[in-house]
Amino acid sequence: MIKHFLNDEREITLKRLLIFFISFIFSVLTFSQNDNYIPLNIKPAYEKGTRSLDGKPGTELLAE
Repeated sequence: MIKHFLNDEREITLKRLLIFFISFIFSVLTFSQNDNYIPLNIKPAYEKGTRSLDGKPGTELLAE
């Protein structure tokens, strides 16, 4: 049915465009995930500045 309305070149272009959009959406969803998980019981220490993200004492703790 679609072939009646579209010629072969246009159909191929639409298929390529569809594949591009699907792969683009998949890549955005894949790479937008946050890998920096912070446990809930340690998160307040990061917010206070008493612990840095690499686990060493933070700037607030060193200042005292």
